[in-house]
Amino acid sequence: MNLIAISINHRTAPVDLREAVYLKEDEIRPFINFAKENQIKEGLVLSTCNRTEIFGIPNSNETSHEKFQSLLLNFKSSQNITENHFQKYVSRDAIRHLFCVATGIDSLLIGDNQVFKQVKDSFQIAEETHFAGYIMHRIFDSAIRTGKRAISETSISQGAVTVSY
Repeated sequence: MNLIAISINHRTAPVDLREAVYLKEDEIRPFINFAKENQIKEGLVLSTCNRTEIFGIPNSNETSHEKFQSLLLNFKSSQNITENHFQKYVSRDAIRHLFCVATGIDSLLIGDNQVFKQVKDSFQIAEETHFAGYIMHRIFDSAIRTGKRAISETSISQGAVTVSY
């Protein structure tokens, strides 16, 4: 089974739509339970002011990006969001995207290391809810190590810059 990821973020949707699917801290655990019951065997949910992302290993090969999106949109009851507001990733591209997020490369402010802490916190929740299985542990351990190295061994976070797309 492939790793699937979806992302609604600062490049794909305006603030009001991102806020519509933002999962508050007290919503993430119920959403994870909802996801485990429906489509996702193991995974991680990252929800910040600029992005909501779901990474997961589906329960079946028939699970698609659209089903991941439906889980989120049904949980948050958001009607104005379309498929075009999501970025979709599979396998290696999903891992590459995660590494870009964890290192601050894929941030509104490049080098913003606040998202690194948010990735770590999301992984902690995934572990606590038994949502992070063997595969997700391997992927997120590597992403967190890479994010740490980006912060400590480069100057990426010493002058976060805004990039317009």
